[in-house]
Amino acid sequence: MTKMAKQNMLPRRITKILTSMEKQHIKPPMCNDCCGAKATRRPWRSRSDKYNQRYLKKATHPGEVISVDQLESSILGFIGQMTEKLTRQHIVASTVFVDYASDFSYVYHQTSMTSEETLKSKLAFEIFALTHGVHIKHYHADNGRFKDNLFTKSIEGKGQTISFCGIAEKRIGDLQRRAIPLLLHAQRRWPDAIKTHLWTYAIRSANDSKNYTPTNENDASSMSRFCTTSSVPTIQNQHHFGCPPYVWKKEIQDHKKIRNWSDRTRVGINLGYSSRHV
Repeated sequence: MTKMAKQNMLPRRITKILTSMEKQHIKPPMCNDCCGAKATRRPWRSRSDKYNQRYLKKATHPGEVISVDQLESSILGFIGQMTEKLTRQHIVASTVFVDYASDFSYVYHQTSMTSEETLKSKLAFEIFALTHGVHIKHYHADNGRFKDNLFTKSIEGKGQTISFCGIAEKRIGDLQRRAIPLLLHAQRRWPDAIKTHLWTYAIRSANDSKNYTPTNENDASSMSRFCTTSSVPTIQNQHHFGCPPYVWKKEIQDHKKIRNWSDRTRVGINLGYSSRHV
């Protein structure tokens, strides 16, 4: 928030408070949800990142080097639907793509850990990249499904290359540390509605928050660097995960009349940006 305030991306009243706190060297108040979600053991040794740094220096344009890894969860994730008929499928894993040049990350949720689902995640990311004018050239992956024939044949068919080992594993940990406070914060304030099965949307909300906010005081967001544009997403359209939005009832959306003195809205759960609507 301090970085966004210095770029005048927040309302003036919030910017004024943050600027005053910084001038007086006042630390922001401690968040109990963050303390409960981000507590970890102190590492007793560090691992060398020379291999990753070589690719970081090499990548100068979005799409040159993409790191990819998978997150598997023992808790089944909920699949949101627009239709009335509910599905029996659940989210069991997520594939995370990280662009080395822009630090942009893309999350695709999977209903299984099969090669077919992993290939779908690759195709979905490449379609998303093409809509922003980015062509994928090289993948930097871990072992596992990324060594399967379906994945390697797709890479060969598109003239791409692949190497093994990357930074997506760290990004998965970062997204989890961002998503858990979002989920805990919403769950403690609305325990009847927010459940752990919504972790898929918390992960995606954490990823959107990272992509759409500046990385330092004078820099643009990861999304802006990935799209090579100077425009920045508006903060007014970003709402907290799990907050209760009020949505028009279906009759009003269909331009139909409803009875007088009746409720015109229904309360829902904000799950973040829709992946099916632009």
